[in-house]
Amino acid sequence: MAALLGHMNFWNASVQSAIDVFIEELKAPESRGIATIFGFIYSLLSLITVVGNALVIIAVYKDPLKILKNSPSNLILLSLSEADLIVGLMIGPGAAVWFFRIGKAAPSLGYIIVILSCSSLVVSVGNVLLLTIDRYYALATPLKYRVIITKKTVTIASSAIWLFLYFTSVLYHGWEINS
Repeated sequence: MAALLGHMNFWNASVQSAIDVFIEELKAPESRGIATIFGFIYSLLSLITVVGNALVIIAVYKDPLKILKNSPSNLILLSLSEADLIVGLMIGPGAAVWFFRIGKAAPSLGYIIVILSCSSLVVSVGNVLLLTIDRYYALATPLKYRVIITKKTVTIASSAIWLFLYFTSVLYHGWEINS
């Protein structure tokens, strides 16, 4: 954002002002080809993200021995795959449409994409943090691991990440819209 707004306006910039500057940059005739390339890249990345994460989710749910569902680490990976699937289904196509239709897309589409991407990013980072904690306990205390990290604790922690981070993101961005 600092490259778009200059170093002096970086800390005072809102999401809307950054989107406005970015749209103006991409509306220039010499930038139209770059916007189309970004649109194709987002489309391709969205497809790869959806297919890859859908395969992970299917593998966990279709496991004939139900071993994958019982591992706390796999539940965290499942939650991470679900968050990334949302990115592939909503943010990737939305961003591609936004890049293909610069100047013609609904003004709120860019803002919605920013809100969803921030929320999904925070949920993904939260799940990676949870996976890091899980691996730490598995390596540092291997004998206590199965007592400390259970399916129930992982489910509670993962649910808390989803609820807390989405609510705080929506509340923050809702507050930013109103101010």
